[in-house]
Amino acid sequence: MKFELLHILSLITAVIEGLFFTGLIFGWSSISFVLKQEGYFSLYCSSGSLNTSTLTNTSSNITGTTSTANPTCTVQEESINLVFTIASVALSFSTLPNGAIFDHFGTWVARVFAILLFTCGCVLVSVSSIATSWMLYPAMCCLAVGGILMLLTNMQLGNLFGPARSSVITLLNGALDSSSFVFLLVKLAYDQGIHLSTIFQFIAICSIFQWARTILLLPKMHIPFPLPKGKFQYGLHDCKTNATNLDNDDPSKIQLQESGNDETETKKEPVTADSDTVTFISCVKCVKFWTNLMHLSILQLRNYFFLGTFVTWMDGLLSAGSNELGGYINVFGICQFFGVLTAPLNGFLIDGTKKWFSKSTSDPAIASAKAVSVSAFTTSLLGVLFSLIVAIPIAPIQYISFVLQVVFRSFLYGGNASFIAFSFPVQHFGKLYGLTMTLGGVVALLQFPLFSLVLRALNKDFTSVNIAYIIICALTSIHPALLYWSSVKKEKKLKSKPKSVEKENLTANC
Repeated sequence: MKFELLHILSLITAVIEGLFFTGLIFGWSSISFVLKQEGYFSLYCSSGSLNTSTLTNTSSNITGTTSTANPTCTVQEESINLVFTIASVALSFSTLPNGAIFDHFGTWVARVFAILLFTCGCVLVSVSSIATSWMLYPAMCCLAVGGILMLLTNMQLGNLFGPARSSVITLLNGALDSSSFVFLLVKLAYDQGIHLSTIFQFIAICSIFQWARTILLLPKMHIPFPLPKGKFQYGLHDCKTNATNLDNDDPSKIQLQESGNDETETKKEPVTADSDTVTFISCVKCVKFWTNLMHLSILQLRNYFFLGTFVTWMDGLLSAGSNELGGYINVFGICQFFGVLTAPLNGFLIDGTKKWFSKSTSDPAIASAKAVSVSAFTTSLLGVLFSLIVAIPIAPIQYISFVLQVVFRSFLYGGNASFIAFSFPVQHFGKLYGLTMTLGGVVALLQFPLFSLVLRALNKDFTSVNIAYIIICALTSIHPALLYWSSVKKEKKLKSKPKSVEKENLTANC
């Protein structure tokens, strides 16, 4: 298929934007190291509570070992961890209002809001100091919320690429995963003597790129799916005309809601009359909605806990006086960059298994449900394997956990979106996705008290918590098992009474 040059430029610049602006908060292991070096929240430490840490300033060598000991305390570590907890939860909570802003006001308004938030976050960090450490709370929240809203406005670009749109959406989500390496670049620049304030001023200036993309390479409102016949124009074209050709689409049909299907499959799966009568409340009452929420919430908590406690946990695995911590942080940051490559793997898995299951069933919805169940089980398995490696108190082995974490995170969020897209009517996708992420964010708040438990009651021993994560990650396999079982049950019913099953309400198997 031949694509317009404008479409290709929009995608390329969207990937670049995703790599450098959308998911910085997930590079917390690198920035928290810098914040401790700078002494943020150290005023909360009493002289008697200070302890010598092995935090190290690294040289230009990516695994450099030049070190200077810095005093830290439990309150400081908790405060820095709380910044990450609040920012990550704010990201989850923002999905509902972000979706509403995007759906109602369109792309340009949503992106203006996102860019202003992102720039504000950079400015707040640049003007903050030890005495104003509290400014990190709103700063990181602005970076997180602004970044995820930028991703939301970019995902509609998948609609421009027809049958390749699933790959486009997973690629953009992968770019968000990889953008966590930006905080590694911040750390490396800081190690070279560049002041933290200067670094974030530079990042703020780079937001000029975001403004340019908004006007030149994105629509004023939305990109419809399917695209209208003829040449589809946007960007500068929207500045020259008051036409509303981009606002003719039903927001519920935007491909954000169909991340798992390709163009031919959409045509093969006509929407029945039942899909128009299924209410949002009836979807929320489905058992599988709640098992998916359980699946996402537990595995997301596992991921957030690892990111938020990485420096303290890794420091505990190293021998006293070791100067290797900075090197491990750098390697982990490099691994995170490759999220853009691992993200499409889940899409390939879902598409491949769906085609395989389609050979044995005449109902595409059943094939889709089975494919999503395979994806969800793979995600649970990755969570268990990741937690098992993390529980081994040997530092060099953790290089394996670094790789597993990147793959695990990529599968988690793409699989969640695919499940909602396949399991519920498309007109409820945005609300169900937002509700899922918001409730998952509530569970993510547990990350902070768990970290406090490790610091205060367990004397920085992560063993018990890591073992608990192995068990609860294994329990998340209940969701894919239930999803697969319900699909098999529906398939048997379809074979025995095909006509009656076709007339059933879509929520009958909830």
